[in-house]
Amino acid sequence: VFVKLRSGTLKLPKEHKQVICVGPGTGVAPFRSYLTWRNRNDGAARSVLFFGCRGKKRDFYFENEWDQLPTTHVYTAFSRDTDQKVYVQHMILKHADEVWEILGEQDGMAFIAGSSLNMPKDVGAAIDKVGVQHGWAEGSFLSKLEATGRLQYETWS
Repeated sequence: VFVKLRSGTLKLPKEHKQVICVGPGTGVAPFRSYLTWRNRNDGAARSVLFFGCRGKKRDFYFENEWDQLPTTHVYTAFSRDTDQKVYVQHMILKHADEVWEILGEQDGMAFIAGSSLNMPKDVGAAIDKVGVQHGWAEGSFLSKLEATGRLQYETWS
C-alpha cells in the first residue's frame, strides 16, 4: 500500500483575529485542534464553526468537545434529521449578520475544509451572497476574500 502525506495548505491566524471555520463531515478535523488552541489562549477572538453532517446521533464529530470552547460558537446543519435537507451554506445564510460582522466589518478570515465536490462552491456562493446583501457586486466579495488570503480552502475527494 502506497501512502503519501502532504502538508495542509491553510494559513491559520493567531488568536487575536476573528475566524469562521466551515467543516462539514470529516472537514471539521483540521479545525478541532486549532479551535481548541485558540480557546486556551487569553484574549482569543471569537471563532465561529459551521459544522454539518447527516445526523446528530449518526456522525456529529467531537460533539462533547465543542461546548468546552467558550470563544467558539458552533452552528450545526444535520442534513438527514429533518424533512428538508439543511447544509452548512444554509446556516451561513441564516447567520448572515454574524458572518458579515466577522468578514465584512472586522477583517476576519474564513476557512473551508472538506469534500471537494459541490460544498466549497456552495459555501463560497453563500459567503458571496452575504456580501451582496451588504452592497457588494455579485462575485466581488468572494473574489476579494480569496485574493487577500482571507478565505482559504483545504478540500479533498
